[in-house]
Amino acid sequence: MFCRYCGKEIPEGVNLCPYCQRPFEPTYMQGIQASGKSNQTKYMIFTLGLILLVIGFFSVTHSVTVTRYRSYYGFQVPYQATEYPFQPLGILLVIIGLVAIIAGFTYGSKQQSGSEKKVNALQNLL
Repeated sequence: MFCRYCGKEIPEGVNLCPYCQRPFEPTYMQGIQASGKSNQTKYMIFTLGLILLVIGFFSVTHSVTVTRYRSYYGFQVPYQATEYPFQPLGILLVIIGLVAIIAGFTYGSKQQSGSEKKVNALQNLL
């Protein structure tokens, strides 16, 4: 565990930081230790969103040139046509990627009321 004031490591079971002599608050320390896993999940969601966005972009822009035939005065005349076979999938991947990126930014953040912000600000000053 780490002290919230000086940032140094504190041994288990102490009530006072041996370095800065400030009181130890276990609930705050537990939140710091739990936030590491939260950040890892946040980055994984964000990275997944970026990967889906890139794959979706290339799926939307990927084109295939095919040879088609049309009838012209009774003759089959070949012509080149450009198709985008993965465009619907690409659009879906882009949308899912954008949602995952937004979720990655907002994952783990909580809204605080005005009074909670004031209490946290006062605790940080102590």
